[in-house]
Amino acid sequence: MTNKSIRLTQRLFAAAVMLASFGFFPVTVDARTWKSANGKFSIQADFIELDAGNNVILKNEDGKKFPVPLDKLASEDRSFVKRQVAKKNVKNESENEDTEAAAKKPLPEKKAGKKPAVTLDSIQEELEAEIEKIENGKDKADKKQTKINDVKIEAGKKILKHLDTSADRAKGYELQIEGLIAAAKSGKANAEKELRALAEKGMKDKKLSMQDKKEIQQKFMPSSAPNKNGSGTAADEEEKEK
Repeated sequence: MTNKSIRLTQRLFAAAVMLASFGFFPVTVDARTWKSANGKFSIQADFIELDAGNNVILKNEDGKKFPVPLDKLASEDRSFVKRQVAKKNVKNESENEDTEAAAKKPLPEKKAGKKPAVTLDSIQEELEAEIEKIENGKDKADKKQTKINDVKIEAGKKILKHLDTSADRAKGYELQIEGLIAAAKSGKANAEKELRALAEKGMKDKKLSMQDKKEIQQKFMPSSAPNKNGSGTAADEEEKEK
C-alpha cells in the first residue's frame, strides 16, 4: 500500500469516527467498538465480512457499509475478525458436508398407495362426467349419442368386473343393455346379437338374485331392440307377421 493510500485510509477511518461521535452513524445494540492500530480512533459498528482485498466490511444501524483495512485495526480487533472468518469457514464446510451426505443418501422408496376403492357411486359419477363432457362437445347429435352409448357399455362392464352384489351387477347389465339397445336403434352392426348374448349371460350369472334376473329379462330383453329395417322392435315385427 502506498503512502498516499495509507493516508487516505486513515482519513476515512478518522472521518467515520468523527461522524459516529456526532450521531451520523447510529449503532445497533450488538455493535462492536473497533479501534485503530495506533489507538487514536474508535467506532461502533457491526462486522459484516472480510473481503478479498483484506478489508473489514463494517455496517452501522442505517445499513451503510464501509471498509477498513484489516492491518489498520487494533490487534484484538484483528483477532476477532480472524475468529469470525474461521467460524464462517467451519460452518460452510459443515454445510457442504451435510449437502454432500444428503445427495449421497438414497431417496426413500415410495410406498405404493392404495388405489381408491371402486364403488357403484364412483363408476356412476365417472359416467355422468363423461356424458356431460360429450354433451358439451362440438360433435353432431348422432355422434354424441354413439359416444354416450359406448361409455354406458364400458361403465356396465366395469361394474361387472369390480362389483359382486346382485344389485350392483344388475345395474352393470342395465347400463350395457341400455347402450346396446340405443346402438341397435341407430343401426350399429351386431348390436342386437351382442344384446342377446349379454341378456343370456345375465341369466346365467350366479351372483344375480332371481328377482334381478327377472327384471333384466322383463325390461331389457333383445325383443325391445329394433328390427333390421329399424321401423320397429323385433316383437312388433313378429306380431305383424301373425
